[in-house]
Amino acid sequence: MASRNSITVVDGGSIAQANDQQLLRLNPFLREIDQLCQVSLLLLLAIGFFALAGTGKLDLFSTIAVASALVLRGIALLKRLDWSIPERWTTYLGLLYVLAYGVDLLLVSRGFVAATIHLLLFGVVIKLFSVERYRDLLYLAILAFMEILAAAMLTVETGFLTAFAAFVLVAIGSFICLEIRRSAAVSARTGLCDITPGPHFRALYRALLGITIAQAAGIALLAALIFFVLPRLSSGYLSQLSQQNELMTGFGDRVSLGQIGRIQQSSAVVMHVKFDGLRPSEIRLRGATLTNFDGQNWLGTSHVATTGVRVSQTFQFPTPSPTATSDLRNFAVGRSARLVQYRVILEPLGSNVLFVIPTPRALFGNMRQVYENFDQSVESLDHDRLLANYSGVSDISSPYPGDLKKVHGEIPPGMPERYLELPKNIDPRIAKLADETTRNQRSTYEKAESLERYLSTNFGYTLELPSQPHADPIAHFLFERKRGHCEYFASSMAVMLRAVGIPSRMITGFRGGEFNDLTGSYIIRARDAHAWVEAYIPTRGWLAFDPTPAGDALPTRWSKLQLYLDAANEFWRDWVVNYDFSHQRMLTTTTLTRSRQAGDKLRQRLASVYLRMLGLARRVIRSVYRHPRPYQAAGWAAIALLICLTFGGPFTRWMNRRALAAKPTRNPKHAATVLYEKMTRTTRRHGWPRALNQTPEEFAGIIGHAGLRTAVEKFTTHYERARYADSASDAALLPELLRQVQAIPRQGR
Repeated sequence: MASRNSITVVDGGSIAQANDQQLLRLNPFLREIDQLCQVSLLLLLAIGFFALAGTGKLDLFSTIAVASALVLRGIALLKRLDWSIPERWTTYLGLLYVLAYGVDLLLVSRGFVAATIHLLLFGVVIKLFSVERYRDLLYLAILAFMEILAAAMLTVETGFLTAFAAFVLVAIGSFICLEIRRSAAVSARTGLCDITPGPHFRALYRALLGITIAQAAGIALLAALIFFVLPRLSSGYLSQLSQQNELMTGFGDRVSLGQIGRIQQSSAVVMHVKFDGLRPSEIRLRGATLTNFDGQNWLGTSHVATTGVRVSQTFQFPTPSPTATSDLRNFAVGRSARLVQYRVILEPLGSNVLFVIPTPRALFGNMRQVYENFDQSVESLDHDRLLANYSGVSDISSPYPGDLKKVHGEIPPGMPERYLELPKNIDPRIAKLADETTRNQRSTYEKAESLERYLSTNFGYTLELPSQPHADPIAHFLFERKRGHCEYFASSMAVMLRAVGIPSRMITGFRGGEFNDLTGSYIIRARDAHAWVEAYIPTRGWLAFDPTPAGDALPTRWSKLQLYLDAANEFWRDWVVNYDFSHQRMLTTTTLTRSRQAGDKLRQRLASVYLRMLGLARRVIRSVYRHPRPYQAAGWAAIALLICLTFGGPFTRWMNRRALAAKPTRNPKHAATVLYEKMTRTTRRHGWPRALNQTPEEFAGIIGHAGLRTAVEKFTTHYERARYADSASDAALLPELLRQVQAIPRQGR
């Protein structure tokens, strides 16, 4: 490399005109920093990719291809191999993928998000092997940020938190490296940077690591402060871009036979339910109500019967009235209310349906507009954001079966036809079977109960879907297969109820769950999805019936580690993902309450300590007045001990120094040091103090007094022999030489 003022010629031009690759060949420092930049950016890309792969939304081919590219690039950087793609090839590949993106969007992925992620990963692979300029390093940093952004859009699990924390830490170091590389390139062009790699590079790496960790800690602290203090009024814009979860397709206004069964084959966690106080014996969460059945699909109704609710207000449900014959909206409830309070924390399901425990009385939460339709389905109509958590109060009482069997009455004239409508071309055997099953029953409740009992005892439960669709799946289930899952049982009972003139509808939701004793919450998974029937009982309203028999028990018990992970996920979703103004208010109230309680406890403790000390002092004073002599002796002993502790150390050191000065031959090195200090105090009084950076010989040479200088030089000669050669004979001469220095009369400088 050229000196600072010279001009180096590179391929026919000056160094100021050299490109990045030429500078890297000429400047070892720049080459080392460039290597560090590429390694840190590769690590940044790897963290972003694994965060993206950890969402579970990435296909196997993309995962293997990108992971292989990252490994190959790492090997090339480790062995300093030049495995780069020519720039012309990257241009052609980029143009070719424009066409491939359209094919991916329309035919392969069939989704904008998945196709765009494939485009992003293609750019990562190509750019990894085509780093030629400084701007290519910036492109890699941008691609890594886009990876972590895509992962943030696809998941909200705690695993992403770990990846994001690592990403921030590596990103800080990467950007510092990029700035060092940019500055080094500018300096190299002006000839101001000519450093050869050596041990100082290790110090640079250590300093870089320390700065990175310190900045990351500062960012985390500031971000946490902003996060918990800044008001939170909405769930944000990016939540609208997340994909709708396929698990929730069975809880919309249209459900095909078989959808719930497919959902039940997944063990994914969909929500957590926590109760405050009383808990029901069985967890049942009511979701969508479906009324119209065409033989293959159930459809809901969008007729709205209530008004919307603004933010942070309470949604009140009508109070059920068992004697109201014209009120078709009420459930049948027990004689005395049994109220439960619960809280639901939803995973990102992509659905606006609110799951409630029957019979709901009220809902609470940060709700902008919540509706209950005519069929008692509760839904949030704020489509700009998904309601992630809410609380509710429900009445879990139920009427006595004995009373229901005595109930007789007619169907109200206002009953909508959709509750009694049968599919076209229904198999006549279904109506005949329903009539035979209910023939000996008198009341509406007894007929419904007999149909429920018949289905649950004469048919088997299975999650295996039929090998091929049938034109009449209900008839196939009742008369041929005789095995199915909850949709077939609920649909069959609903159709048979209508066949004997009893209004019915199908309900989709969740039943069951596993209790996590670490958090006090019930874990509701996709396999807890369920469908049941509601039948209208005259003068009592809608009553739930569940004809599905118990299936084979699935291994639902989680290990302790899985329960800990679930507890961490619940905390992350509740206090980070769903953190809003209500959480801020709760956190502030809790913090103030606990701070006040802690302050009161501290004051009480200090007051208690003060009173105990005061009592002890009074007892000691009374004892001193009664028996003064022992306390006087103890007092003098304490004073003596205090004097010894205060002056014992300095006195001991003073005695040791006197002993060394008196007999220097015992320890020549230490004696020489003590005597030399005495000699310098003497020269200071003569006006010649010794500076700390002066050697003994230099100090002796600057003394302007001839007699004093001669005496000090002689003392210094023997001092150095005693001090560094451990000479006892020279140490023995030092006391006499010190007296000669002290005997010289003082003169001005």
